[in-house]
Amino acid sequence: MIDARLQLARPGFTLDVDLHGLLPLLHRRLVELDRGSPDMDRLKGVRRRLWVQNERRLRAVRAAADVVHAAGASSALVGGVGVLVGHLGRADLRPLHDADLLVAPADAEIASAALERAGWQVGPRWHGGFLLDLHGVRCQDPNGQSISLRW
Repeated sequence: MIDARLQLARPGFTLDVDLHGLLPLLHRRLVELDRGSPDMDRLKGVRRRLWVQNERRLRAVRAAADVVHAAGASSALVGGVGVLVGHLGRADLRPLHDADLLVAPADAEIASAALERAGWQVGPRWHGGFLLDLHGVRCQDPNGQSISLRW
């Protein structure tokens, strides 16, 4: 079994990878307090990497929203992406694990078809006779970024 721990520069200090998403906030706070730390370069790198990952996902969900809007359906960014865009206003502070795009239930088929025409892979709603999700599907853009289309 792989040990999922992050070793920082100080001997004996470990941080569970589950808390890895808090490191950018820690970095920001240390910068605000003007506190030096032997781990500042590593924390800054984690924050940069998070920014890149989040920007890719944000671009994907914005592109999906543009496609859906062009097809005549309205949409809203919800969930983690809504918090990131609406509350934090920055893409480098919290991990964005999933990007949700909400459409009205009446527009679900229009939105799904429009995304498929634009080159997105729209996941199945059924598998082996079982409904995977009552109110949404996973979608992947040609670059491999995925979002959830919800209704």
